[in-house]
Amino acid sequence: MWDITRLFKQWACTKAKGEYAPDSFAFLCEQCSKLINGSLKTTSRLETIAMNYQNYDCQIVQRLGVKLIGWTYHSMVSPFNIHTVDNLRILWDALVCRACFWMRLSKGEMTHHMAALEEHEAAGEIMRKKRKEQSDKGMPKGPRKKVSSQEDDNDDDEESNELEAGPSKKRKVETHKKGKRKSAVSHKVNPTKAKAQVPPSREFIEDSDLKG
Repeated sequence: MWDITRLFKQWACTKAKGEYAPDSFAFLCEQCSKLINGSLKTTSRLETIAMNYQNYDCQIVQRLGVKLIGWTYHSMVSPFNIHTVDNLRILWDALVCRACFWMRLSKGEMTHHMAALEEHEAAGEIMRKKRKEQSDKGMPKGPRKKVSSQEDDNDDDEESNELEAGPSKKRKVETHKKGKRKSAVSHKVNPTKAKAQVPPSREFIEDSDLKG
């Protein structure tokens, strides 16, 4: 009964306006899409929102709390995927006459829709279509450069070599310092030894020494 009333309303609306029904397939697709998206933005109060036909129940109804009432086609698809002019014209008439329109859902209607959605998913019906994964998923992004394992191994080897060379280098420095101190000590003249090396002076000076 509702379908007959809705179709009659569409016919009466079209006749009353006295407008011709467009026959161009491309024109019908474009106009239906504009009417659907335009009224969706108005009803949801979101200027950047766009119709999602594939995930209509989840991304539009459940997420935004709005529902398209009076949809004329047998499935929720984009007007560009309706391939007959007659079906497109019926949808266009319904959108123009507002027999097909967006409606905000109440909390009770939202709860009922969520329960129906979960029931369909439990029965194995795919209600949420996953987005196609990106080809670079899991790969590091940004300017950060990945260090190869070989470079890591080289860095570890250099660090271990420095650690191993540390004590020996310290020992070399200490040995060098000791050698310097020993050399400095050896160059110092012992006063006792220096005194012993000086020839003893004679107590008496002979006349021959003075004359000579």
